[in-house]
This record gives sequence, C-alpha cells and structure tokens, in this order.
Amino acid sequence: MPFLDAFKKKSKNQQKIRDHCKNLISKYNEYFNSSHKIESDLEKIFQNIPDNKSFFCHLATGYEGTYLLFMKYILLKREMDTQIMQESIWRQKTEQANSISLEFKHDFEKLLLKIMRGPEEFEGICEECQNWYDEDDPNSKKLISKLKTFKIPF
Repeated sequence: MPFLDAFKKKSKNQQKIRDHCKNLISKYNEYFNSSHKIESDLEKIFQNIPDNKSFFCHLATGYEGTYLLFMKYILLKREMDTQIMQESIWRQKTEQANSISLEFKHDFEKLLLKIMRGPEEFEGICEECQNWYDEDDPNSKKLISKLKTFKIPF
C-alpha cells in the first residue's frame, strides 16, 4: 500500500499548507482591520503584520510581480527619505512613488479578493511550510528555490 500511504501523506501535507495559509491571512486581516489602512505607510503596515516574514515569503515566492512593486516602492521611499536632492527631482520621485504605490495597492487588493475565496488561493512558500511541499514536484522545486534567495526587506 505504498501508493495509498503516499496519497495520505500528500493529502495531510496539503491540509497543513491550507491551515498555515489560512492562519497567515487571518493574522493579516486581524491586524489590518484592527486599526490600519492600506492608505497609510506601506512599509510600516507590512513591517508590523504578525509573522510578517512568512507573509512576505509567500508574497515574494507566489506573487513576484506584486512583491517587486512593493520593493520598488520601499527602495524609492528610502532614497527620498535619506538623500538630499533638488526639489524638482524630489517631486518627480514623489510622483513615481505615488504611482507605484497605487499600482501595488491595486495588485494587492486583487490578491486579497482572490485569497478571500479560500486560503488555498494564497500561493507561495515560507520556511515554516516548505517541508510540507513535495520536493519532486517541479512547481515545489521552483518555490523552494525562490525561498532560498528571499530576504525580508526590513
């Protein structure tokens, strides 16, 4: 019955992944709904989410485009906050940051709507759940490879 045992293990691991993702989304929703708005400083919001490293790992490995927008915004804001620049350049970078922020918020809102359908819709991987993925699966290998290069942005 090795096939049946493997099927049971895979099913059990998939349930662990769903439960884990549901927990991450619940933590995000509790935090966000308690007193924080997406219109506030994006970096601070995501910095303070409970278990933000796992949340960001899932975002970076499962939604690379959305994650890259976030990083582009953060790096631009940090540049603006730490470097002295001419006012015209500062205005240009502010416009850029606002544009990137709006694009990120739009992508992230679409992601949240997708996730609200069910926690299994929250793709990606983190250190906590990587052992529940099948290492022989090509998609899992790709996710695990992305996870190895991930560094939390704050």
